Amino acid sequence: MSTDIEMQLIKLIAKHIEDKPGGINPSNINSNSSFTKDLQLDSLDMVEVVMLIETEFDIEVSDSEAAKMQTISDAVEYIKNKKLNTQ
Repeated sequence: MSTDIEMQLIKLIAKHIEDKPGGINPSNINSNSSFTKDLQLDSLDMVEVVMLIETEFDIEVSDSEAAKMQTISDAVEYIKNKKLNTQ
């Protein structure tokens, strides 16, 4: 079952990749999608995605934590934990 954070993140990433060459279909993005394998994001794309996450969710993501984010699910868990710890 999708969470609000997951849906928000998927929409954010879908918007980021919609014009990217290679034709990844945003409707194929799910919680198990790998940023690099499934979505074909390179290191520059990942930096941009992390910046989008920081802006969208009003959190800071350290470089070491960003490196641990391999899937949508990893990012969602990080965002949830970060939001809980800042309340």
